[in-house]
Amino acid sequence: MEMIARKTFLLMVSQFINALAGWIALCVIAKLWNGFAPAALGVIQFSISFLAIFNLVADLGFGQAHIKKISEGKELARCIGTYAFIKLLLTLLMACAVLIFIFAIEHLGYAYPSGTSKSLLLIFLFYFLFQNLISIPFRTFDGLRETAKRSVASVVEVLVRVPLMILVALLAMESVTGATLNLPAFLLRLQRLFASNPISSLSWCYVFGMAGTLLVSLLFFRKHSIGRPSLALLKEYSRFALVVALIPIITILLTSVDKVMIGFFWSEVEVGYYFSAYKIITLLLIIPLAIETLLFPTISSFHARRDLGAIENVTRATERYASMIIMPLTVFLIVLPGPVLAILFSEDFLPAVGALSLLGCWALIYSIDIPYTSLLRGINRPDLLVKVGAVACGINVLANLLLIPKSGLLASVGISGPEGAGFATLLAEVFALIFLRLTVRKTVRMKVCQIHTLKHAVAGALMGACLVGLGRLLPLTKWWELFIYAAFALFSYFAFNHLLKEFDTKDVNFFINLLHPGELIKYMSTELKK
Repeated sequence: MEMIARKTFLLMVSQFINALAGWIALCVIAKLWNGFAPAALGVIQFSISFLAIFNLVADLGFGQAHIKKISEGKELARCIGTYAFIKLLLTLLMACAVLIFIFAIEHLGYAYPSGTSKSLLLIFLFYFLFQNLISIPFRTFDGLRETAKRSVASVVEVLVRVPLMILVALLAMESVTGATLNLPAFLLRLQRLFASNPISSLSWCYVFGMAGTLLVSLLFFRKHSIGRPSLALLKEYSRFALVVALIPIITILLTSVDKVMIGFFWSEVEVGYYFSAYKIITLLLIIPLAIETLLFPTISSFHARRDLGAIENVTRATERYASMIIMPLTVFLIVLPGPVLAILFSEDFLPAVGALSLLGCWALIYSIDIPYTSLLRGINRPDLLVKVGAVACGINVLANLLLIPKSGLLASVGISGPEGAGFATLLAEVFALIFLRLTVRKTVRMKVCQIHTLKHAVAGALMGACLVGLGRLLPLTKWWELFIYAAFALFSYFAFNHLLKEFDTKDVNFFINLLHPGELIKYMSTELKK
């Protein structure tokens, strides 16, 4: 469990750096572009979400099949060659689908969806091409549990993208807001270029960031041999992928359809509001995404050895620590959504308050579901996971259709647009929580309801009450006050957990060992030298 925790923590660190750097870029854009920022970010996110639907054909479950076969000990070179062949073929199909769509729009007299254009679709086509190529080394690293290589390569994306976004935001500020800047002569040509189309310029930053990650991941990948694609392996991949093919489709629909519907029923401005809330939530999603990346191949290896006791122990321990860590973060966002948005972005983003609170609740439930989704994949029952995902996806799409429109089902009580999308996402995850646990209980015969989560919820509620009291004494208005609030929240939360006998010396030692920089650096150095 210790090494699993350390690798998970390393993934969390890399994803935190990604999220923090992304937030810095968005914060700079929000401050420099003022009221234009929500619309600009909304256009970009609508375009990405729209193309993500085309990108459904680029995976079809073969990524999970690749991880599964590597973790089972299949010949690595043949696995890489087979997966690379499949991935390149599917990526080509995706690119053809996008180009056919653009051709149809251009020659049949149709209009592009609101908030996007031909140039943006072509720009983000390159983005998804690079992303699909990156998945070849990344899925291999996941199967081998080479966490350090994946983590370092993923950080490169924001190290390239964020400085470029800040540069574009600064140089295009004059054309967006009318503010004058005294720039050196060598920057004037760039300023004219960015000012002519600031949104397209900002979009190219995403492409260059993805290209940087591709180069570094291939550098780490260069010592792995790429064998000839194997027909036998192709059949094995296809059999596994046939069962799990709906999982990536469901995942993309759940993360993209809400933004697309907001763009259709409202405008790119509301997409920008919703995206700003979701961007903050990505800080919470660092934990479950890191857990999912490492837990699936771990459970798969346990299952190959028929070690059911180890599977149950690691699943229950993972759920407990995920709940313990996510709970205070969720409560913080539920109690203080307005100040958080105003400080991190600007008051222009305050319409996202409702969506932020609802998505915070969703992130908590999603996090404690992850160990069980990894369990079903790891024990070769992805078919059950598909059933759970299909139900959740159906509820999500239907709820979005009913709640997002301006005249939606709950519009009379203020739930529509971004709030409607957040409520639909939360509702679908609640149904998934119930269905998933019933499925695991029936399949594995293990306890799926832990008293730990209830204790964390009680401690979180008490922490929230303390935050409300602190807010009356010291209103949260300055960025540095966030640190005071965060320290107070964490201290009170873990104090209440201690009183509930849910946090003791063993947990303290676990976190100290987990956060030990020397051990983390030692692990990274060992892996990267291989």
